[in-house]
Amino acid sequence: MHAGPSWWLEQIGRYPLLTPAQELTYGRQVQEWRNHPDGPDGCPADVRRRGLKARERFARANLRLVVTVAKRFRRMVPGEAFDDLIQAGNHGLIEAVERFDPSRGYRFSTYATYWVQMRVTCHLERSERTIRLPTTISPKVGAIPRTLRKLFNHLGREPTREDLAQALGMTVAELDRIATVGRQCASLDCPIGTDDGVTTLGQMLPAPAPPPLPEDIERLQQQIQRLPERSRLVVEAAYGIGRGVATMAQFAREQRITRAAAQQLLEQALQSLRGTMNPAAVQLGLQLQAVSCTGDHGPPAAGPAPRRGRREPVPQLTLPLPRRILDPPRRRAARGPKRGGKLRAG
Repeated sequence: MHAGPSWWLEQIGRYPLLTPAQELTYGRQVQEWRNHPDGPDGCPADVRRRGLKARERFARANLRLVVTVAKRFRRMVPGEAFDDLIQAGNHGLIEAVERFDPSRGYRFSTYATYWVQMRVTCHLERSERTIRLPTTISPKVGAIPRTLRKLFNHLGREPTREDLAQALGMTVAELDRIATVGRQCASLDCPIGTDDGVTTLGQMLPAPAPPPLPEDIERLQQQIQRLPERSRLVVEAAYGIGRGVATMAQFAREQRITRAAAQQLLEQALQSLRGTMNPAAVQLGLQLQAVSCTGDHGPPAAGPAPRRGRREPVPQLTLPLPRRILDPPRRRAARGPKRGGKLRAG
């Protein structure tokens, strides 16, 4: 017979709470077992048995604390995932029991709440997003809306990006990067509009380009052969036509030129091919890929080899906020004396 969550919640209420004296006794027994000079596994059998029994009693008496902490985050997960929150909190409770030092004079519930809440939040960070954020980035992402509300109440106006970055102790560029990676992923099956629920986000995306026609591929091959020798070689190297894909650095070493010159040569060759091909035909990149697939040597290429040593530009801040918050207001030119100047009586 399968026991549901309601049965489990009913069972944990039957375990009595521990008194302060019992917390001291069980806490000392657990610490004696965990901190034994020979280790938890190498200690005497009676010490290990007494420590395991004390840990079990300690944990059972505080299972209701886990449920109380997990209820704070219940609105962040669907109903069927609430059991996972409790399970994550139970791991934090076991860790708190093993780390609890009764000699410091604190109650166990005060100490265990931190570990239970930490395990629950870590579970949410791993499961609530399609792409998991690093543990160093996730707190900063959650601090942005809280800090924004505090600044609005303190300043009496909508804060700018500079105000928000200064309050968070980071630069504007770092704020843009954190806000960008903190965006939620949208499902392609989510409905668009309120008139009918039939149209989805996936249906609104543009359809992929059709495959190139055989006559276009043949014509492009002829145009590649008509290019100057060095331009033809750089196109064949970049797209793996007749051989494997080569980077601009490899091609530059073979031709004894600089990498910048090789990249400029490739751009000029592609521009020449775009001018000779039909503008209404398929994209040039797809055609070049099709040409590389028809070659006898080398694997098919997916496009030009990536350029190393260069980082992609960081996109700007994308928060669901009004534009007047993201863009600082323009300041009017001061008509009076300069800031910091003193007026003297005539």
